[in-house]
Amino acid sequence: MKTSCHDIGLDPVRLLAFCPANEDETYVLDVGDPLHPTYLTKIVNAALSRHHGAFMAPDGVTLVVESEYDHPP
Repeated sequence: MKTSCHDIGLDPVRLLAFCPANEDETYVLDVGDPLHPTYLTKIVNAALSRHHGAFMAPDGVTLVVESEYDHPP
């Protein structure tokens, strides 16, 4: 896992953090103990040029990952 994140998103219900790593990866962390977050997995999507932000959709199931360069006008 890289040591930096960009625009961390949180799911306070599930105590998860979503850490876009500025390339084609977003890390998912367990933040049940916020002083000692635990790496769970990473999401890789090479179709996005740079993962920039991530947040849980209102359905509570879908993680939305935004790209710094792929925003619509």
